[in-house]
Amino acid sequence: DTPNCPPAAPFRSRFQSFSNHATLAGMDAASPLALIDFAGRLADTGGAAVRRHFRTPMEVDSKADETPVTIADREAEAAMRALIEETYPEHGIIGEEYGRDHAGADLVWVLDPIDGTKAFITGFTSWGTLIALQKNGEAVLGIMNQPYVGERFIGTREGTTLNGEAINSRACPAFEHARLGITEEAMMQTDAQRRQRKVQGS
Repeated sequence: DTPNCPPAAPFRSRFQSFSNHATLAGMDAASPLALIDFAGRLADTGGAAVRRHFRTPMEVDSKADETPVTIADREAEAAMRALIEETYPEHGIIGEEYGRDHAGADLVWVLDPIDGTKAFITGFTSWGTLIALQKNGEAVLGIMNQPYVGERFIGTREGTTLNGEAINSRACPAFEHARLGITEEAMMQTDAQRRQRKVQGS
């Protein structure tokens, strides 16, 4: 079961100058384009693990922060971590489900196997796998992969693509003309507001 997203090749040409970007210069033996290709492999790997479980019966557990987690979250992150450890053992990993490993390394992968687990467990498609690469604490590469609908967003300092095609935001001369979509109001609240809301509801 493989994702319906294109392989890395279509979008590599978009980021040819990526290899000259100062932020990514001198990345050990791994060239920037190799890291983009590898990030695509991570997305394929995580996506395959997640797709197996989408819209199937599964147990849903609650984490310490009361957010849901499933076998799909855990299997996808475990598969991506294994690929990183096999390919780039010197790289660090920060994962949503399994925590931090060599997080002080120069290059660190940040993984959220299912961002939007509530949507995932209820059968909606407003979820995705998030993958980022940090160099010395600065984000230099990011992927949002939705393997069920076959959409993959890739962003670097050089630009952003959707399934290999360059995209950008529309012109917005005034803030009141901006459009923002969120899945729940709590996303727009500060930590203090969330705590107050929780106390009021208890």
